Amino acid sequence: MDEEIIKIKSLLDSEKFEEANMALEEALNKQSFSGELLTLKWQCKIKIGEFQEANKILSFMENTLDKEVYQGIICQSLNTINIRKQLAYEYLVGRGIEFGALHNPLPIHRKKASVVYADRLTKLQALQRFPELKEVISPDLIIDFDKDDISFLVNYDFDFFIANHFIEHVANPIRFLRDLSSVMKSGSILFLTVPNKEYTFDKKRGLTENEHLWQDYINNETNISDEHIEDFVLNTGDKIGLPATPSERKKIFNMHRGRSIHVHVWNRFSFDNFLNWINYKLDLRFEVMNTHDPNTVLDEMIYLLRKQ
Repeated sequence: MDEEIIKIKSLLDSEKFEEANMALEEALNKQSFSGELLTLKWQCKIKIGEFQEANKILSFMENTLDKEVYQGIICQSLNTINIRKQLAYEYLVGRGIEFGALHNPLPIHRKKASVVYADRLTKLQALQRFPELKEVISPDLIIDFDKDDISFLVNYDFDFFIANHFIEHVANPIRFLRDLSSVMKSGSILFLTVPNKEYTFDKKRGLTENEHLWQDYINNETNISDEHIEDFVLNTGDKIGLPATPSERKKIFNMHRGRSIHVHVWNRFSFDNFLNWINYKLDLRFEVMNTHDPNTVLDEMIYLLRKQ
């Protein structure tokens, strides 16, 4: 059972939701009252946007599992969701834009805020690229953040910007933060969340160093390199590894570029360090308004940044 759970967690972390769902059904047929398996199934349904099914699983767990077990196994997941939502409701007011929401847009207080969505793929393209997703956001703006100039966003006069589990996917994070700072008006807010690699499928990967990010910035990097993809494939629990032939490798690399990977990885300490370093180095004029106690949310870092 432990091996099955590790496999399912790896599939979920790798966003292989169809495979994870099948593996969960098979495992639950053997052990239908496993709290850990039910929690993983609940998380899977949320990730693919099947919220009614997720609620049914939650109700089943509440009614069948020991109360302490039920509260313990979902506490961390709910805590992350609730803290993220509370911060968004408190600080995001007015008109804003979210980058790369795909199937999981950040909840906002609809009476206080409105949001437009920007992504590199149309809705049809995204559903074709991610067939395991049942529904995705239809973006209002199509922007390739690795290649496109985003200076036109200044004309929208946005009050807030959302990069929710987004910056780790871009080829050049420093350029992204520099360009974003340049289109943010004084007083506007950046809601920034970043996965903590210690609690994801990136656990075995080495932390991205500031010097590496600076070199990508100096080189004006606009593409996800083969080296990044190779690191991702070999160190995220994929036992298949890389094919030997160049042509097959190219297919694998192009597939991952198309779907997007965690190009760069951080933990709480390293991202705090990166953010402080680049904010000072490029005078981005970001002020940290709020974050969270590292002990209350483990699997991601949440930052509220105000442009001065």
